[in-house]
Formats: sequence, C-alpha cells, structure tokens
Amino acid sequence: MRMLPSFPALAYAATCVCLASVAFSAAAAARAPQETGVVASAGLVAVENPALPKGLADYFLAQEEERPYLRNYRVLDPLMGDPGAPGWDEAERAAARLVHQRLGLDGLLPTAARALDALGARGVPLQDLERRLARVGVPVDLVARTTPPGTLVEISSRLVAGEALDALCADLAARPLVYTPTIPGFVLASEAGELPLERVRVQLTRDTDFQGVGDGGALDLVRSLAEAVPELEFVVHAKDEHCAGLAREFASWPSTRRERFVLFPQARTVSQWAQDALEYGFAPDAHDPDGREGWLLAPRHASRGEEFGTLAPGDELATEIYAAAGARLARSPLVFQGGNVLCALDPKTGVRWLVLGEAELHRNVALGLPRDVALAALRAEFGCQRALVLPANSFHIDMELTLRSHGGQLMAFVADTGAASRAVLRCAIDGVLAAGVMTPEEGALVREHLDANRPANVAELYNQALGKAAIGPGRFPKAFADHFQRGPQDSGVGNLQRVLLALDLLLAELLNDPQAAGINPETALYLSSLRRRELQRLQVSQALAKEGFAVVAVPSLSDARRSLATINGLHGPDMYLMPASGGFLEGFDQTAQRAFEAALPGVRVIPVRSGETLRRAGALHCAAFSMPKP
Repeated sequence: MRMLPSFPALAYAATCVCLASVAFSAAAAARAPQETGVVASAGLVAVENPALPKGLADYFLAQEEERPYLRNYRVLDPLMGDPGAPGWDEAERAAARLVHQRLGLDGLLPTAARALDALGARGVPLQDLERRLARVGVPVDLVARTTPPGTLVEISSRLVAGEALDALCADLAARPLVYTPTIPGFVLASEAGELPLERVRVQLTRDTDFQGVGDGGALDLVRSLAEAVPELEFVVHAKDEHCAGLAREFASWPSTRRERFVLFPQARTVSQWAQDALEYGFAPDAHDPDGREGWLLAPRHASRGEEFGTLAPGDELATEIYAAAGARLARSPLVFQGGNVLCALDPKTGVRWLVLGEAELHRNVALGLPRDVALAALRAEFGCQRALVLPANSFHIDMELTLRSHGGQLMAFVADTGAASRAVLRCAIDGVLAAGVMTPEEGALVREHLDANRPANVAELYNQALGKAAIGPGRFPKAFADHFQRGPQDSGVGNLQRVLLALDLLLAELLNDPQAAGINPETALYLSSLRRRELQRLQVSQALAKEGFAVVAVPSLSDARRSLATINGLHGPDMYLMPASGGFLEGFDQTAQRAFEAALPGVRVIPVRSGETLRRAGALHCAAFSMPKP
C-alpha cells in the first residue's frame, strides 16, 4: 500500500467547510464509504474518513475489551472472526481446550498434532486443514512462518497413516523452527536520536483538557508537544463525537504551517497509548533499489496489560483506518506492545540493538515458540542483529530507560530513584511549610540534610511533620493535599502520593532488613519489594554496560500512577523531549533536565507537559508514536 503522503500533498474535497460546524456520527466515521476520503479542511486541520472493508467497523464495535478467547485470534479470517464465543462441536471444544492449555507448554507443532488428533484427522480434508485448526486456536500463520511448506499436511498424513501420537509429537518437538520476517528487509526505526522528529501519531480520548490548559493530560500533552516542535506534523485518532471539538482546538493553536493535523474519526474510543499498537520502520523501496519506504508493523492484535493481554479494539480500529487511508501496513503473527520494544543503532559498530521487556518473550512463548525461537523471531521481525531482554521492573521498559546515540557512543539513560526521591522531597518542603506542620527552621534543616546527603535525618523530620497531618495510618485530609499543588491544573493528591513514595524509597534505602528493624510484616514486605526493584535496576545497568552501552542515571520514578518518568521521552538529532510534571514539582523537572543536559552537551532538553498522563502510568513516549521519513 502507498504511504500516507506529506500532509501538504493531501487531496481535499471539492467543497470544504469550517470544521467548527461539522458534526461526525458513528456511521459517517466508521461505516460510510467516502469518494474522496477527505471530508474537510480548516487551515491547520484536515479530516480523513477512509472507507473500510465491509463489516470491519461492525466487528470492532461488537468486540469486547477482554482476553482473546483464542490465542491465534486474528488468524480466523480476514475480518478477525466472530467477536462472540464460537459455536464449537464436541470435538472442536476438546481440541480448543487442549490448545488453550498446552500450546505454551508443548510447543507449536506438537500442539497442532494433538489438536488435529482431537478433531479426528481422518475427518478433516486437507483443503480444510488450516481453517479447522485455526478455528480451535492453533496459530497456523505462525506454523507457516516457522516451518517448510506442507508441514501441516505432513502431520495430517502421518496421523491418518496410524503413527503413534506421542512418537509423532516427540519428533515434531525436536524440529528446529526458523522464523521468516513478515516484511522482507524490514528494520525497526532507531529511537536513539539519529532520525528527525517529523510526524507523530497520537490517540486522544476526549476533546477537552482534564483539568485545564497545563494539566499534561492527553490533549495538553499534544498542545505542549506542538509548541515544543513547531515543525512537527500530527496524525490524530479520536472517537467521532470528539472530532469537531478537537478540530476547533487545533485550529486555535498558533502555527505558521497549514494542514499540520490530520484527524481520523472513528466509532469507538481509543486509548491514549498510541505507542503500543504499532511499530514503525523501513523496508527496501519496491521501485527504487537504493531507496527505503516507511512501514507500519502491527502486532497480532493490539493489547493492554501484562499478564493476560486484554484486547484493545479501539486501538485496532485506529490502525485499520490509518491503513485504509493509504499507510503501508503489515500485520505480524507475533504479539508485542510497543512500549516494551526499543531499538537503537550503535554508532561505533553499526549493530542494530533490540531491547525488550521480558513480557514480550512470554507472550510469544504462549503462542507455542520456545524461548530462544521467540527471541530470534522478534529479532528477525524487527531487523536487529543483537537483542537484550530486561526484567519487568516496571510495566514497560520505556518507563525504566531511554536510549540515545551521542558523540559516537550508544547511551542508556536509566532511572535514578535515589536522586529522584531527594528531588521530590526538596519540592515537598514548600507543601509542609504551607500546611503548618513544619517550621521554617525545620524546613531549612531538611534542605541542609538533603545537601549533605543525610537521608535518615530527612526521613525523621518528614515523619514528624506528616504525623501531625495524618488522620490515620497513611491517611491525610484533602485539605492537606491541597498544599501540594499550584493552581487548578495541578494535582495535590497526586503530588502528595509522590512525596509519600519518595519517603518509602528513602526508608527502603536505609533499612537492609526492614522486618528485623521492628516494622510490621506487611510494611516490611513492601519495603523489601522496593529494595528488590532497586537491585534489579542495578542489574539492568550492569547488563547494559557489559554490552557496551554508556549508562547514565538520571532522576526518574516509575511506580504506576505515582510515576515521574522523565526518561519516557522522544529523541531528535538535536533535542530530547522530556516528560515534565510541572506545577508543584517543577523543581523536580528542572533537576532532571539539568542531569540530561550535563550528559548531552549540545542537545536541547525540552520539557513537555505530561502531568496527568504521568498520573495514568504513562508519559510522552507512551502517547506519541514517532514516524520519521526514510
């Protein structure tokens, strides 16, 4: 498919109207075919409404946000199969149960053989073999990508000939599986700053700010990003009912460029996390031997969550709409979430590194691939020579590190929670002083102890102050939290939670054995878990350094809704766009910014407002999907 052209080159309908007066319906956004594709334009904003294959939008509207009932999911048919539970007969039900229970344990080919045996191999015609196996959950597309042609026919023939099932499965388990990439010659785009930031894809959940301008929510993050990089183009996906408001909002932003925003309405709500549903890279140009084309590579299905991988049908619909508008899209038979996949090109060796969170291995082991095969498959799919798998210390690895090529060296910026907690506690002095639970003299003493790195003294003074405000163990009145915000766009509750986390981290740092210190067992286990996470972070840094990365620790926190993940940003050749909380914690942002600037001379470090997004366990890299030109 052709790639979506540069925005100024988009075609427009013959009659354009002001988007401020346009209302979009679900039918118009997702079902009705459009002759021109583009509905309207208003200076900065164009709206595209491409026609989808018949029935596809209806499928997405019916799909539930839940774990797929079959692991192969999208292989059922071109329209992703029945969104409801399948109507299996007794043999199919037994085969499906077997696939569900044994695929990740026994492997791809042995499970296919056992499923076919449960179906009754003699009763499955060869021309119907793939469809019947797919119907009960066997990922037959993955079989085709990892084995020679005719493998399933061979399995069927041996079963029909009467070969013992256990012997057949033992033979199949010993066979090597070699993965063939979905896009020949594809390489994942490096995110380490070599490529200019020219276009990003975002997904907006509403047409208004959560609290107001400056809150760092989904819309304000885009506003701040547009301010930070005036030349940046935006592909925007949103539910149809929000598009008129978004178009008016975008049109009100100052800009010297036309058609900066291309807006795709759809009939189902999207999540904010545009990064997770796709990856982006380059493949050889079919018409130019020396050229490259940009490609989108989608996972088997868009998902959210760690353990079960809940379907994200709204995000899937956004992908299909973008492809219908002309984006080159291929779908991988593998499962991955983009925030857990990072790529960087080593400027010294030319090696393309794939850095993965361990969950991406487990997702594909669950599809029947042995661990080493799953890793090799991911490396081949993304066109990388080397791979490094990191533990799930945070939900996604982009909350724990960011990669950067600078000065001829491949760098890994990792979270320094010790520095982060101290920077938060320095900001918190203003809050406890304003609440009247700490005297100015005690506040000055806290600053002195922070400067001299005396964490025990800092913790003691804060414990005394917070004890005056608490109305129960770990409980504080809303009026107290209000002292930890600056203006209505800030979150006093969220900031107080960060202060409490910073104290927990300080306490965990001080106590080698929390239980032996007389702390109650539940709290001791919690503090011990914080210490284990810090040990894992140290091990990650050591693993990166061993592979030649220059490891730089910067103030950053990753703890779900209490995160301050300054490393979850975007790189350009001369800039780093850093997530910033702002408001009460602006001093924390400045501390992190100085750390990045010290490590990256000549690189502009630009804060991008991300406060509410951070309070939703994400940040800039999670929400903005970069698509540089080849």
